[in-house]
Amino acid sequence: MNGGATKPTFQACDTDATVPVNAGGSTDRLFLDIENADDAAVTLTIPAGTGVQAHQAKALTLTLAASGSPTDKRFWGPFESQMICKADGTFDLTIDAATGAPALNIRAIRLPKM
Repeated sequence: MNGGATKPTFQACDTDATVPVNAGGSTDRLFLDIENADDAAVTLTIPAGTGVQAHQAKALTLTLAASGSPTDKRFWGPFESQMICKADGTFDLTIDAATGAPALNIRAIRLPKM
């Protein structure tokens, strides 16, 4: 099928927090589209998964530079489910601004199967 798709809207994140992401245990086609609009750097961390063999679990970290406008943009993914997912199919995304509160825009995009 050759059709267009509308991108989901960004969700603003303005608090340091750990947010659960319901990935349904399938992250091989999942990407996070991220913009840092803050004047401080922001670090995103996906902790290592649980419920998988220890040698498969791995934490992932991404740091976005301070910009003051949404100029530091990243497209992060796809992810290996066995590395990051918990037994219930979710994974956590931890948001941590270097100073103050973050000003982050984020959206999850799952590509279709081909």
